[in-house]
Amino acid sequence: MPWKGAFPCVAAIFVLFLAASSAPSPLYLIYQLQWQFTAWVLTLVFALYVMGLLSSLLVVGALSDHLGRRPVLAAAIGLEMVALALFLTAGNVAVLATARVLQGIATGAATTTLSATLVDLEPPHAPGRAGAVTSVSP
Repeated sequence: MPWKGAFPCVAAIFVLFLAASSAPSPLYLIYQLQWQFTAWVLTLVFALYVMGLLSSLLVVGALSDHLGRRPVLAAAIGLEMVALALFLTAGNVAVLATARVLQGIATGAATTTLSATLVDLEPPHAPGRAGAVTSVSP
């Protein structure tokens, strides 16, 4: 039997992952002014996240069904930590782009795994709660 408070904790991690994925966005205009890159480069940085996310959703989506939730989530959290460290130390567009791709991959792996975990932990007295959390969180 899972720990009674597991569902809210997993839901909070889900929300935090999605919040972290949008947190750097306001800084891009500042980076653009400081590093003097063009609008198409800024668009590329946004697109790289989506490419990493979609690739991860397609490739890693069902991995937690085969390897288990914990290892996939641990890898996603580790990759997110690397991406956030790169954001923190970024000094040019290449590092920013790398951080954004890694963040997309981590977010894709985490959201699929966390969604499945929420379904696994869904309280029997509240059917549909996992779907509500995964729908409202973004």
